[in-house]
Amino acid sequence: ERGLEHNAQGVVCSLFDEVVKNLVMMRNGGDEQDTEYSENVAKILVDSFDASSLSSLFGYLPSIKSFLDGIAVKRTSFVESNLMHWQLVFLLTRFINALLRANRPIMLILDDLQWSDELTIELVLGDILEAVFDGKGGCNFLFAGVYRDDNMSNEHPLSAKLSNLRQSQSVHVTDIDLSSFTKRDVSEIIANELRLPSRVVSELGDIVHKKTSGHIFYAVELLNALVRDSTMYFSSKTRRFQWCWEKICSLKTSDSVAQFMVSTFSTLEPEVLQMLRLLSCFGLHTDVDVLDILDASCVAPFDGIRTPVQNLSDLGFIEVAGGLVTFTHDLIQQHVYESIELEQRRTFHIEIGLFLGWKVSTSRTSSDASSLEGAVGKMYISESKSQGSVITERSLLSIATDHINHAGPEFVEQSERKSFAVWNL
Repeated sequence: ERGLEHNAQGVVCSLFDEVVKNLVMMRNGGDEQDTEYSENVAKILVDSFDASSLSSLFGYLPSIKSFLDGIAVKRTSFVESNLMHWQLVFLLTRFINALLRANRPIMLILDDLQWSDELTIELVLGDILEAVFDGKGGCNFLFAGVYRDDNMSNEHPLSAKLSNLRQSQSVHVTDIDLSSFTKRDVSEIIANELRLPSRVVSELGDIVHKKTSGHIFYAVELLNALVRDSTMYFSSKTRRFQWCWEKICSLKTSDSVAQFMVSTFSTLEPEVLQMLRLLSCFGLHTDVDVLDILDASCVAPFDGIRTPVQNLSDLGFIEVAGGLVTFTHDLIQQHVYESIELEQRRTFHIEIGLFLGWKVSTSRTSSDASSLEGAVGKMYISESKSQGSVITERSLLSIATDHINHAGPEFVEQSERKSFAVWNL
């Protein structure tokens, strides 16, 4: 507990020490107004703190020494235990109020608050900010907290603190929801930048949206990269921008986009998430025909696999081409698979393995065919032929065996272990 408290205090002190470093840079930057402002802040700080308090502030914010260079202060020892916490709150609150007295608005931004621990949130959003606003010093102060709500539950300490702040009489809270851009949004941005009609860039907008999951930062980053490597270029002949469609379609999803997509899993519909988990059990890719066979199994979404697969493709998690369903990035597959609880993961593997094995057994006893196709119907035969591949009993049995081996033979019923032993031969 004490270790966590010290860590939270270290994070907050580091934040405000950066503010002091900025003041030092302003003083030495050569801008007359910035120099005047920083010198004014230094005078106010000296007037606001006695020697003992200023000495203690040195311990929390080391850059204060260089900012107040030439001012002699008396060193004092740190206060321990609970008094140290309230000493820090008192000193930082007075420090912020001193900055605000210099008549220049202050904006403080904290990103990724969803990863903050409870003590840090309580220290920043609770004790320090509430003390600043309660002291009537918050009129020139704007705090911007950035967080991903899809990474938070109602029990998250930030959720509770935000709820309290919204009910506060002294703090005005404004929520700004920054959702991902739609395909139409991305297409309109591209059309405006390239000075082309929306109908011309519609397909380009779709693929950029898919490759970036609608995140505008990654969309701009991707478009800039396309221009840099001349995949997108201005043609003097046509007097407009053109692009190599084949190169753009073959682009792989970047690590940054994959990590962003991983953070959005909790927003997926249950059946879409179930389909994503099912796919992850096969590794990076699996055969479309195998998924069609599993459509009748208990591990498939209730309404079938077609719609969830299409949704995942539209969202950029997977690609469907050449008879294969492939994850757009190995990080996505890895995170999905590892997020499945061990028992559920074993259940997926067992159910997939036994169902596919049962299909092979059914095909072998079928009176109308001696191959798998006779068991699964004409739909699978026509699809696999049109895609240039036919699933054989041997390949399907190999897939079934791999899944059961992943779960562990001990999870196979005693009566079925003999059949499983034969499959492994």
